[in-house]
Amino acid sequence: MVKNGVTVFFQGHDHLYARQERDGLVYQELPLPADQGYATYNQEASRSGVTLSNSGRLRVTVSPEQVKVEYVRSWLPKDETEKRKNGEVAHSYTIKPKGAP
Repeated sequence: MVKNGVTVFFQGHDHLYARQERDGLVYQELPLPADQGYATYNQEASRSGVTLSNSGRLRVTVSPEQVKVEYVRSWLPKDETEKRKNGEVAHSYTIKPKGAP
């Protein structure tokens, strides 16, 4: 993937938010969007980067200048607090195109 200029690889199935980087390539694990227990499954597989618990989804915005990735949390109404709001962005990052300054 690095050889072909790939900048980010999105992967599901492990059911957690995990962002890791290797050789300039971002590996992004997708969170489970409807986990009412807010668990962090398979966390031991993520040895570096950012790992956050469920539940939520990714919002990816693509433009010629960058890719913006946001982890948007999902909280049940009964579980919301002042610090945990449904729809909040728990983590975000941007990726510039290969060769961009």
